[in-house]
Amino acid sequence: MCGIIGYVGPQGTDVTTILLDGLSKLEYRGYDSAGIAVLTSTGTLELHRRAGKIANLVATVEADAHSGEGTLGLGHTRWATHGRPSDINAHPHPDCTGMLTVVHNGIIENYAELRQELELANHTFRSETDTEVLAHLIEDAYFGEAQHDLTEAVRLALQRVTGSYAIGVVSQEHPDLLVGARCNGPLIVGLGEQEQFLASDIPAILKHTRRIIILDEGEIVTLHPSSVSITKLDGTPVQREPLTIEWDAEAAEKGGYPHFVLKEIFEQPDALRRAFLGRMRDGQLHLAELASMQQAGLLDQIQRIIIVAELYFKRAEFAAGDRNAIFAVAAFDRAPSARAFCRGRADLARFSSGARESGKIQMAWRAVGGLAVSHSRKLDRRPLAKTGAGIRRRHRSSTGDARR
Repeated sequence: MCGIIGYVGPQGTDVTTILLDGLSKLEYRGYDSAGIAVLTSTGTLELHRRAGKIANLVATVEADAHSGEGTLGLGHTRWATHGRPSDINAHPHPDCTGMLTVVHNGIIENYAELRQELELANHTFRSETDTEVLAHLIEDAYFGEAQHDLTEAVRLALQRVTGSYAIGVVSQEHPDLLVGARCNGPLIVGLGEQEQFLASDIPAILKHTRRIIILDEGEIVTLHPSSVSITKLDGTPVQREPLTIEWDAEAAEKGGYPHFVLKEIFEQPDALRRAFLGRMRDGQLHLAELASMQQAGLLDQIQRIIIVAELYFKRAEFAAGDRNAIFAVAAFDRAPSARAFCRGRADLARFSSGARESGKIQMAWRAVGGLAVSHSRKLDRRPLAKTGAGIRRRHRSSTGDARR
């Protein structure tokens, strides 16, 4: 899931640090590239994008003596959908002129048709992404019908879009203006003192403000350092009182849930819906990424599919009476599983007893306190897990001593 952070404030603000810090608070969402755009004090729109971890982006920014203070900026962490993870496919995406830049979460379902139309109108595309279509649509409206009104240009462009989006847009001509919009993608506004924030999730801005406004579907927000205004896509004004967040930073990352595992469990329905956005047409699944393989007939040769899942393990092992029985408790994210594990021991003991009595269960999984519990009576003959840290098989000798 991608992440967005935006800022608009007074001249001389260290916008770069605000953006990089905000992106670091969104790392838990998963990403494969990151980037920032900062309108500096000299009026230059500085753009930095790197594939891989945020550390790669930080290194690039630190090597550029021009980055730093300004009034306005956008940051983004990308999870690739259209186009491979690369520097050029990372957000933010500029228009042809370099005057405008856009960050986007979601999927533009009709991007192929729009891209073809824009290319025929002499727009130059540099990336493989669907997001870049937005940059050029806004460019068309900005220099055309909207007459350099950025909010109106965003409104006109989005009226042509089918799909899901949460976006942030800035213009080099408007150093005190940040525009955002939402449709089937989370987006919030953070209210500060003579500064405003835009983000896809609360942790990105919690360090700076606890007063937020949650945008509803089909709304556009215009942020100036001293004001925020919201309208619907048709231009109808919207009034909404801000909320005050009482959570601390750690709780905010978990969305109010006691640990990440529970948060991800309850987010699964929305995650599935987002995964299918732009990929279902007339009840049929369409994967544009596989189109070339299908045309070449390569998909017809596939006989089986292997799904590999990556687990993040916290060490938690114990023997349960049976010398060949091993339990491993694995957290599926960065949850405090070592502590949560202790609360599930009674359930584990009952589960192991039932598994032994049946005599048929070789491998069973059960959720205990938000954790995945694996039990096997013959674990000494098979690997328990393959991870960076790993949990190796444990054998017990006749004296009860444990050997690795």
